[in-house]
Amino acid sequence: MSTERQRDYVVGPVKRALSVLSHIGESDVPLGLADISADLSIPKSTAYKYLHTLRESGFVVQNEDDAYQLGPAVWRLNRGRHVWRAFQTLARPHLERLRHAYGETAALVELNGLEARCLDVVESRHRLRVGLPVGHRFPVYSTASGKAILAFVPEQWKRMHTPLAMTPFTNTTITDFDAFLEELDRTADRGWASEIGEDDPHTTAVAAPVLDRIGRSIVAITLLAPSNRLTVDDLPAVGEELIKTARLISAELGVAAEG
Repeated sequence: MSTERQRDYVVGPVKRALSVLSHIGESDVPLGLADISADLSIPKSTAYKYLHTLRESGFVVQNEDDAYQLGPAVWRLNRGRHVWRAFQTLARPHLERLRHAYGETAALVELNGLEARCLDVVESRHRLRVGLPVGHRFPVYSTASGKAILAFVPEQWKRMHTPLAMTPFTNTTITDFDAFLEELDRTADRGWASEIGEDDPHTTAVAAPVLDRIGRSIVAITLLAPSNRLTVDDLPAVGEELIKTARLISAELGVAAEG
């Protein structure tokens, strides 16, 4: 097919919208409408239509200053099966080491819409243990792994990935979004998240995020145990160990922050 004939199949508006998306992705800072219009030499009205379409599709989000940055749909495109197989391959020895060190269930978890999903698990050998099947989904707001992931994403994503109705599962489940944001702030400050009977009254869990180069969460690793074996006093030490493990995984993936 000739080059001229091939050009007949190019949809101009789609190509230009993708150029806007690429420009936002290549920028080190969020970009405003005026910046995008000037940088790409397109009218503001046209740029706004592209941005509105990209925002409605989840490919960009706006921050508190109305500037645009990449949205969750871009990340979902990068989550092919081969990517998760790489995560599983690299993370599995670390999960096994955590199981050996603590004797409890260790898992690798991803964000999936309004839920977290188990990608891989090494279960405790105790007869009484916390079971977590691969593929199992659970709420982000009542679990340590969900909190660990959401504490390290752009602010807009926190609302986007939290259900409007935060159903209580126990009497300690956080059901108010503002209270949940405060919990995410505490998680971000210390680097690890906890879950004390919030999803199941008899389960305690700790989790830490695996971060990319800009400090955004990719997945989380978590340790889960019956509450009588993993106590509140144990959480800080376990949390710090999970942070170290998550950093090792980031380094092995080649996405660790520099410096």
